Amino acid sequence: MNENIYPWALWMIGLSLLLMFSMRSWYVSGGDIITENQLFQLTSIKYIWNLANFKDAYNSCLSITILPNVLNNFLKIQGDYIFKIFNQIIYSIFPIIIFLISKKYLIDKILTFLSVFFVIIFEGFIESSPMHIRQEIAFIFFSLMILILLTNDLFFNSIKILFILFGFSMIVSHYSTSYIAITFFILTYISSFIWRKFKNMEIGKGKIKKIRSRFCLTIELTLLILLFGFLWLSQITQTSSGLVNVAESSIKQINNIFQEENNMGQISSYNDLLQNYTYELNIKYNTLYKIKLYDNIKIKEYYSRAINPEILSYKISIGFINIFGFYKILKILIQILIIMGGFYFLFFKIKKNNIERLIMVIISTLFLVLIKLLPFVNSTYDPMRFFYQMIILLSSFLILGFLFFLKFISKNRIYFVITTIFIVYFLYSSGFLAQIIGGQAPNLQLNNIGDKYNMWYTYNEKNTAINWFILNENNKDILFVNNYDMRRFQVSSTSLNYRVFQGILPSTVSPGAYVYSDKTNILKNKAYLFPNNLVVPYNFPTEFLNENKNKIYNNEGSEIFK
Repeated sequence: MNENIYPWALWMIGLSLLLMFSMRSWYVSGGDIITENQLFQLTSIKYIWNLANFKDAYNSCLSITILPNVLNNFLKIQGDYIFKIFNQIIYSIFPIIIFLISKKYLIDKILTFLSVFFVIIFEGFIESSPMHIRQEIAFIFFSLMILILLTNDLFFNSIKILFILFGFSMIVSHYSTSYIAITFFILTYISSFIWRKFKNMEIGKGKIKKIRSRFCLTIELTLLILLFGFLWLSQITQTSSGLVNVAESSIKQINNIFQEENNMGQISSYNDLLQNYTYELNIKYNTLYKIKLYDNIKIKEYYSRAINPEILSYKISIGFINIFGFYKILKILIQILIIMGGFYFLFFKIKKNNIERLIMVIISTLFLVLIKLLPFVNSTYDPMRFFYQMIILLSSFLILGFLFFLKFISKNRIYFVITTIFIVYFLYSSGFLAQIIGGQAPNLQLNNIGDKYNMWYTYNEKNTAINWFILNENNKDILFVNNYDMRRFQVSSTSLNYRVFQGILPSTVSPGAYVYSDKTNILKNKAYLFPNNLVVPYNFPTEFLNENKNKIYNNEGSEIFK
């Protein structure tokens, strides 16, 4: 088979999976992508990018403000389709870049193809990436930085220029990706520096012969990336506070992480979380923001309670077999194989003139181990996004892990075993098995039901209601909305930046405030809060709002109370 078929196949498969999510709804749908799209629209309307337009870390990302406007000036199409189609086309080259990186570690083209195939069937690619445009662009530049360091047939000055160009582009694209990448390159340089010093001492003593090894990551490149990152993230855009918040929140979670892990999934635990979070919001709004709340006598008869997440009904009886428990085992197995593959590469596959490549492998593997051993970090930063950034290098070692355990069987059988496992993994990660069997949360790509659909899907009535509110509100009173709708309102009107609050609860809503309810609140009597980054569905206080407020807007998909 022609070798050129492999990258083309990866590109087409990857693009189809990205579009499967991004093309849901006539409008931009998802989590962070809603805010990203609105910041693009805000920059377009004002004809200038300015941090003062919307004081938020998202606005520091040029990948969602300036870049889509540049594309729009050339393409002249509706802005939503820049995010829904063209950004996905750009990101679809990401698997091809990983293919080129994997070729540095794997000689066999079929195994190289399979290593990248795992990347595009991973949940982080199928569902998370299309919702995080700034991360998509940053990942492209981060992977290009690694590819440049691993490329031996370029002049050293060319490597320096391209590394700096890609590094600066990554930093202005996404802050979280940049924190991890800068840490990764600093540790890589420090490790290579220590190794060189140690080997020079050994050579000087005559214990070993001089080894010719090329080191592309110099002190100058490392310091330039670090300096530009400091200037952009800390001084110009001032987004480094997010890194401090993650560290502080992670430390606070150490004491109770094990208790929470044991209790999660029980409705009583969710009720406790909801009540504690409601109390915290009540105190915060009453003391910090001086928001006047309803008296306790009026709200005591309205009890907020956690309700069960929506799941697909069982279509096939599987008896005592926990088929989705096998999926968890499969994910753990893959992580073990990646770690084993790293050790296999370290002790059996590495060439003596590829020390820098070896060090990058060790750092990536350590990052993977740390994110598993420090679960309290998971409550403040999505571990799947962290893992997905490291998979740029680690996907090759998943294949090496398979080779370590399957080295006694023929090559064709190795292909068959790996392909079979990956297909099974894809059936899980894509939601196909859940769709056939039932009993799991519905995927947004395949359903018009479920918690993800309720929170992320964008429909016309919501956009119409927001536009009506911006035109008719009194520019004075505060507004209570669902957590996932906060940024929609804040970006739509700068006057709302500090007047939008989450938590539509009898104990937190102010008597004089506006309240916005969406289709999920109206039709399903359900809303969501996010204590400790956990999604907790609860009963929406429809009766309370009808009895204590006036309905001033209704388009049969959204309502606004005053």
